[in-house]
Amino acid sequence: MTASYADTFRKYSQISKKYGKQSVVGVNHYGGLRASILKGEVTKLRAGNVLPFQGHLLAFHFSGKELKKLLADGRINKNGFLQTSHLAIGLASDGVTVTSVTDLVTGKKIKDTDKCIVVLDSFITDGGDGYDAGLFQKPIKEFNDLNLEPTVVFIDYLRNLGGTVSVGKAPLPEFVIEKAR
Repeated sequence: MTASYADTFRKYSQISKKYGKQSVVGVNHYGGLRASILKGEVTKLRAGNVLPFQGHLLAFHFSGKELKKLLADGRINKNGFLQTSHLAIGLASDGVTVTSVTDLVTGKKIKDTDKCIVVLDSFITDGGDGYDAGLFQKPIKEFNDLNLEPTVVFIDYLRNLGGTVSVGKAPLPEFVIEKAR
């Protein structure tokens, strides 16, 4: 799911070249995913059941520090973990504090002062599921004005992957918990 969000922005940013060097991170709140995709043919109906909600795909400018806060908030959210992909996330020994984030697409470590792009559905940007709406203050208007629907983006992404969908094609995030010193 989240790989489809980031991939959609990357395709858009390749057209504009405006954001080409920034890491792009797709995230989704746990409650937004309503079904699993079982082994076998993925139909439009089955894919649509995974993300059955209305809304729009939105992109925001974030600093690395803001991204760490969002990811840490997603580790303690009472509704479930924030979903993401193509990231290696370093955690402190408490299992919550995010100490490092690496973009696995570029291999680049995202430092606190680095700029990055976060792409997600509109639900948590207004404080849905208790997320901090204050993080979503720097929208990327030209992308957001496309009014892309997350379900359609996800279905198109699966179609474009072709064949069998695997973690090789859409990797799960990697977590490293640091030992207490």
